[in-house]
Amino acid sequence: MVIIHKFNEFKLLNLKQFVNLLKPEKTNKNYFIKNNSDIYIQTNKMKCCQNFYKYDNKMYINFEITNKNVLDLFVKIDNYILRLLVKKFDKWFNKSAGTETLLEYFIPTINQEDKIDSLVLEVPVNKKNNIDINIYNENNNLININELISIDKCQNIIGLNGIFLNNSRFYCNWVLFQMKLH
Repeated sequence: MVIIHKFNEFKLLNLKQFVNLLKPEKTNKNYFIKNNSDIYIQTNKMKCCQNFYKYDNKMYINFEITNKNVLDLFVKIDNYILRLLVKKFDKWFNKSAGTETLLEYFIPTINQEDKIDSLVLEVPVNKKNNIDINIYNENNNLININELISIDKCQNIIGLNGIFLNNSRFYCNWVLFQMKLH
């Protein structure tokens, strides 16, 4: 059953319910640790700071984070995942890694560039490489991606897809599932 929590409700949620990491799967020289959870977050209104763009054969979108509570929540989730990785690293990879070691390779969920905090979300695409999410206008009508001229502010439904890990870095992979324009 899919559960969607509004942001202000989510901060009270036990992270153990939200983060359920499966055994890492190797793809090429990388690992992906899938989050097996049907719990998603409905964000507050967010300002888009970089519209849909393609990078490394995937689609992304960036949002500016100005709310301190949002920043704190993502730091809390990052810290929880870091502690979980330290705990499970030996079991998964047959070698130990302490918190300090993993911190050297960790890319935080919230990035800061030019004094702007931003959240990068992966955007699902279909087999034809077209964006595959529902986008609603301010009247709650579903719109076609081709009708979208620009994105200023919107509310989103996002989820933690998993953790990307390789020899030089690791980060949480957040995915955009739905967008409502404002």
